[in-house]
Amino acid sequence: MVIILKHNKISKIIVKNVEVIELSQNYTLTEKRLIAIEVLSNRNSIKGMFSELHFEDLSKLVDRINNVFKSVSEQKEAYDAENQAKIAKIKEINNSLADLGLTLEDLAGVAVKPAKQRKNRVISDIPTFTFEYAINGVKKSYAGKLLGNKPTELKNYLSENGVNLEDIVVDADRDRLTAYLSSEK
Repeated sequence: MVIILKHNKISKIIVKNVEVIELSQNYTLTEKRLIAIEVLSNRNSIKGMFSELHFEDLSKLVDRINNVFKSVSEQKEAYDAENQAKIAKIKEINNSLADLGLTLEDLAGVAVKPAKQRKNRVISDIPTFTFEYAINGVKKSYAGKLLGNKPTELKNYLSENGVNLEDIVVDADRDRLTAYLSSEK
């Protein structure tokens, strides 16, 4: 990968000497970051990219990157310290409440609601059957129950040919189907 530098800004990225990516104002900041991460994630790409830069320019670039890294790590340390202070305060408050025999619900004045009981799932006792039919000479099959949604293709076949599901059940399932239908009556 080669980057052509113009006026201290990256203006073009040539990927594998074929694809040219213009880093103009048309790209959002996020897209520019993704392109930079893609290019800078490979050590050999970085070597090739900066091999023609003078040592002074390269050291300035490294100093800038180190300064950015330093400020980001300071921000992270400050954020972590702030979170640790909050956690310590929360523990202190919880200990104080426990010493007084109170809970957070007592402070809020809200009665604890019992958990909602989930509805029991109804497991269907309706067996599945295999149905075969032909549309334009192409044999199709559907495995499913007598009740419920059916594929549109199957619905259209049933209405166009004036048949029902019992007429197109496969022979292996026919005995089970008749037994099931007789038990339902």
